[in-house]
Amino acid sequence: AVAVVLGDDVVSYAELNERANRLAHYLRSRGVGPEQLVGICVERSVEMIVGLLGILKAGGAFVPLDASYPRERLQYMLADARVRVLLTEERLAYEFAESGVELVCLDTAAAELARQSVEDPLMQVSEDNLAYVIYTSGSTGRPKGVLINHAGLANVISNARKISNAGRDSVVLQLASLSFDASMLEIFTALSSGAKLCLVKRSLLESGKELGEFIQREGVSMMALAPSLLDVLPEGDYPQLRTIIVGGEACGIETAMTWSRGRDFYNAYAPTEATIYATAGKYEGEDRKPAMGRAIGNMEAYVLDQRQGLVPIGVVGEVYLGGVGLARGYQQRAGETAERFIPHPYSDHAGERLYRTGDLARVRSDGQLEYVGRVDEQVKVRGYRIELGEIATVLRRHPKLRDTAIVAREDRPGERRIVAYVVAEDNSTITASELRGYLREQLPEYMIPAAFVVLDALPLTEHGKVDQRALPVPERDQLSLESTYVAPRTKAEKIVGQVWKEVLKLEKVGIHDNFFDLGGHSLLVIQVHNKLREIFDQNLPIVDLFIHTTISSLAERLSMNDHVLLDNSDTTQPRKRNGSRQKQLRQLSRSAQ
Repeated sequence: AVAVVLGDDVVSYAELNERANRLAHYLRSRGVGPEQLVGICVERSVEMIVGLLGILKAGGAFVPLDASYPRERLQYMLADARVRVLLTEERLAYEFAESGVELVCLDTAAAELARQSVEDPLMQVSEDNLAYVIYTSGSTGRPKGVLINHAGLANVISNARKISNAGRDSVVLQLASLSFDASMLEIFTALSSGAKLCLVKRSLLESGKELGEFIQREGVSMMALAPSLLDVLPEGDYPQLRTIIVGGEACGIETAMTWSRGRDFYNAYAPTEATIYATAGKYEGEDRKPAMGRAIGNMEAYVLDQRQGLVPIGVVGEVYLGGVGLARGYQQRAGETAERFIPHPYSDHAGERLYRTGDLARVRSDGQLEYVGRVDEQVKVRGYRIELGEIATVLRRHPKLRDTAIVAREDRPGERRIVAYVVAEDNSTITASELRGYLREQLPEYMIPAAFVVLDALPLTEHGKVDQRALPVPERDQLSLESTYVAPRTKAEKIVGQVWKEVLKLEKVGIHDNFFDLGGHSLLVIQVHNKLREIFDQNLPIVDLFIHTTISSLAERLSMNDHVLLDNSDTTQPRKRNGSRQKQLRQLSRSAQ
């Protein structure tokens, strides 16, 4: 039976098992076994799946690393996890040349792997051993590793198989990056049920229309993704699509109503610390936002007050989770583990724990949980979990800044963005472009604020804390690169400018303004890409939108095609890019996944 498909690369279960076994024996010879962490940093490929299975078959636990992250962040994660062996590819190896870990390039080591045994290795792994470590944003300025056991992973996959009726006739879409635990849901739900796992080529991620056509053509029956990604897909007829599981961010009524027609639509909830999801609720078409649902099998969910007492129905409290899905804790953070994973106040079993999520919710009259907000500075933006404190900690290290406040604003309904308010040191001048460049050297692209606002001083409450209600709404000119406004001149510039204004919801955009500095991000790039391809009727690679980030540059790129009819006006030549910018563009392109 077909196990994994990526374009023309089709692998059966028998071949996948043999390749994973060879890798497992190779890793065992390198000392990998239970509780040993093995890093994996590869592009989306069949080898990615072979790598995960090989690590698990060797008895080890994997640590996924995203090649688009800044080198400093990758080096920190490797050191913090104490990784000794890293699976990667030859073209990515340079990123880890000075890391001190043993590199195994899966492409160049093919001959050596082929000499290994194809027999299933004897494993001595228990449900309490580590399966993987996922790094999330940390409030201290550094990412933190969440330690997930086999028991928690097996439990949530069992639930996903049940609610999706996954079996040998199922086709599961694989969209998520390995750095997010939603990918584990996709991969292991498929492979544990005999289903076909369809990996999506990066080129298909460039267009919601083409991705929709792929889902139809491949007969995808199950997919798990953030609600905002659903909004990119065109509404249409997906006759084989039986189950959609959304999570990672709040799901709106319109999205749920649109995509639940004729299929099972589940809203799932849990932080990484509770293994992918701990509660799930099936949306039945009611005229209110989807609930977080109830605890899945072998999991518990409580809404408690500040004294950890149960609150009545309808009263807001903090969500606490318990059960087999709880993580072991945080890598090398005993203090924070003890603070967040507390003794279970409602259990008679010694050692039972609850995890304090920091999420506020209420129990509805039907027994389902309804999300309300957060008790701290953690936010979800486009499905990404972000600790605002991490951004602030990094930004405060900038020598020209005296103070900063990072907030998540939603000045337009449904459009949440991160805004940095900064106070410069005396006699210092700071620009948004300078701060963005500084942060991009240390943080992933999805954590870069959409706007920077320079203030003389941060507004404070009478208790000396930042008064968030007094922070001004960012103006349009505060989102740009401080460039002088120049109106679109040519036909192509006017068309691109109009599309940008529609997508970014701005009244005025100059031809030298940078798309990402106006609040653009990878999902909005896809919307711009779809509109421009339809208008200009040409095959425009999405990477061009990451390279040509101003209207003048993008219009010049579009004008090179004969399909575009231009005025006789001059156009501005694209600006040259340095090596550092080239790397940022590659990172931005990969972030579209």
